[in-house]
Amino acid sequence: MKTNYNGLVKSRTKFLLFSILSFSMLLETACTKFIDIEPPRTDLIRSTVFENDATALAAADNMYGQMMLGGFGGGYTFSYTYLGALSGDELINFISWDEEYVRFNECAILPTNSKLAQLWDEPYKIIYRANALIEGLSTSASVSEALQNQLSGEALFVRAFCYFYLVNLFGDVPLVLTTDYETNTSIGRTPVATVYEQLIADLITAKELLPTDYSTSVSERVRPNQGTADALLARAYLYTGEWQKAEQQASLLIQNGLLYTLEPLGNVFLKQSKEAIWQLGKNTSDASEGFLFDMPYSFNCALTTEFGKSFETGDQRASTWMATIDFGEDYYYPVKYLTSYVGVTKHSIVFRLAEQYLIRAEARARQSDFVGAREDIDMIRRRAGLGNSSADDLSSLLFAIEQERHHELFTEWGDRWINLKRTGRLDAVVGPLKPLWEPFKALFPIPENQLLNNPAMTNAQNPGYE
Repeated sequence: MKTNYNGLVKSRTKFLLFSILSFSMLLETACTKFIDIEPPRTDLIRSTVFENDATALAAADNMYGQMMLGGFGGGYTFSYTYLGALSGDELINFISWDEEYVRFNECAILPTNSKLAQLWDEPYKIIYRANALIEGLSTSASVSEALQNQLSGEALFVRAFCYFYLVNLFGDVPLVLTTDYETNTSIGRTPVATVYEQLIADLITAKELLPTDYSTSVSERVRPNQGTADALLARAYLYTGEWQKAEQQASLLIQNGLLYTLEPLGNVFLKQSKEAIWQLGKNTSDASEGFLFDMPYSFNCALTTEFGKSFETGDQRASTWMATIDFGEDYYYPVKYLTSYVGVTKHSIVFRLAEQYLIRAEARARQSDFVGAREDIDMIRRRAGLGNSSADDLSSLLFAIEQERHHELFTEWGDRWINLKRTGRLDAVVGPLKPLWEPFKALFPIPENQLLNNPAMTNAQNPGYE
């Protein structure tokens, strides 16, 4: 869709000032609405937290609340969704006076960057809550067995989820599996392969404990279930090069037509979307009050012009999920989550079925099943109104999958950045766009406060940032 705002806004400067004011007002509204709910006191008072089902459930809800309000998963400018897209070739920065955002956009991040520190600190805060749940539930005699299993599975899944992003952003990271303070402060960096082994083991166990459906969240998709574990397992196997396992896990979801199916483009991000595998809402104990934090990014940035013009003719994702605003020249904005604050119709989708088709396509291609890979690619293309792919060998199929990922999953959980890193394509794609780019920047620096506060992390900075 295209709008000419020349009659309303006389200059880009006026637009930016209006956007910033609007963003500030919306952020205040969002925070107020969340804080109105008394947060459960979950971390330290173990005897109280696990004395019955209601308090244990509140502790789990607090874990999800940390994801949203803390910033890591919220979708605002301090989230991984935003900062990941800003680091790659998806977004251009408008907040040019904030040096910390500029440095993400230019791939010139310093270890002292406060936004960087949030990308490290927030996942570890969530991991702490997950570990507290796992420990507390394992010794509770008051929480029902069914809820113990469910919440233990959720905590194991969430811990694995956080570690997946930590290793892909920072490389080797401390593998913290307890709430014991003295133990945690002596843990140094754990090799990526070991972290993957743990997170895969957590997911396998979580799947045994989680329900098959969404009955625990009033049939909305805001609590993890077995399919959610399958989705992250498929991704983890893809990232570790276990192609056959990645294909098998993705197939479990694709073949489960009773729960999951590709939706028309306009329905993909609705709360009731059958494409959604896992969504984040405001309050997972009352899914009907889910609150969307993933606002359109037009408040502070735009999609790169190159990306806006990269869609094939007839690709309906460009007209459905992207808006064009004319300020003398076209600026492109993602509008996947464009919604009202009155009567929320969309949650924030973390996993959806389209990604599973792309995971399976790559896994098949790397096993020389070129016909099967192309079939999966074509499922995504046909939904977008495009013809079948002409790719017919490994190289062309992998490039076709990369392009479909870019056009399908743009501005969703930094998918572009971590996949270009995984496939060794960051230098070729990002390098020509960013004069300050160097290959070592595929990993973010370890935040300085972590190096100073954890004796086991002394002199453990990522190469190139020392």
